[in-house]
Amino acid sequence: MDAQAVIEASGDLPVFTSAISIGELSFGVHACADVTVRSMCAAYLRQVESRPVLEVSKHTAAAFGLLAAAVNRAGARPEHVTTIFEWQRRPLSTGTSC
Repeated sequence: MDAQAVIEASGDLPVFTSAISIGELSFGVHACADVTVRSMCAAYLRQVESRPVLEVSKHTAAAFGLLAAAVNRAGARPEHVTTIFEWQRRPLSTGTSC
């Protein structure tokens, strides 16, 4: 699913990231050996952290399971579900990969 499809599907509704995704992004920042790239990734992380964050609960897990199953039935890999939660209305990009 590409960014535009997520934007179109969400309409005016807010798009959230999860606390787990914040942790994964934080790991990437701290694991990055290149100081310049790490600095850019840290700036990206701060932008993501400023957006609405979903706390993880049993309800989050249930919603994820339902969505992952639907994605799987549609022929995509369930791990792509996290991408849906991470897209922002105006996708952020550092132009690099951490």
